[in-house]
Amino acid sequence: VVSTCLGVLVNAITSQSQRVDAVQAMRGKLLLSLGVLCIVILVGAVWVRFAEQFSLLDSFYWAVVSATAIGYGDLNLGDTSKIFCIFYLPLAVLAFARAAGELVLLLLKYMTDKRTQAFVDRGVTPQMIQDIDKDGNGSVNKFEFVTYMLIGQGKLERDDVETLEILFKTLDRDGSGNIDSADIVAHKARSQTPAWSGAC
Repeated sequence: VVSTCLGVLVNAITSQSQRVDAVQAMRGKLLLSLGVLCIVILVGAVWVRFAEQFSLLDSFYWAVVSATAIGYGDLNLGDTSKIFCIFYLPLAVLAFARAAGELVLLLLKYMTDKRTQAFVDRGVTPQMIQDIDKDGNGSVNKFEFVTYMLIGQGKLERDDVETLEILFKTLDRDGSGNIDSADIVAHKARSQTPAWSGAC
């Protein structure tokens, strides 16, 4: 009993540690992307500040508006700066898109983790067992429990599970509840047989 409890405790700590590591890695990617974006904006601002003699405010305004792909066009550039823009604008837009994408991924991860934790914190109730028990035998097997928990956490859709269950039943030719190589051979033989082979 003690070893089982210790095993559950170690698994919970390890799982929590892995989640924290994943979030920290995502935060690191976000910070790196934001750092690259800031450098790209700074390079653009410095360029137009000296090449076009824009004010400091106009220089940063131009760089930010360009990086976000808004590009109002209210600040006119000379030929040299237009050549610079050929290379700068795709890089700036890419840096902005990357940073925005990393931010969205981090927010989605946070919301998913929060929803998952709320679902797990509710615990398992007798009513849930009745809801989970698809075959109505009064008990829940591992497949039923895991499927229910994944659907409840929003990590899986019920339609996907039903589609895979239909595929399983199609492949389980002998109806044993297991798939073996004989089932696959029988399924392939049946699927290669033409449905209609009559002559005109």
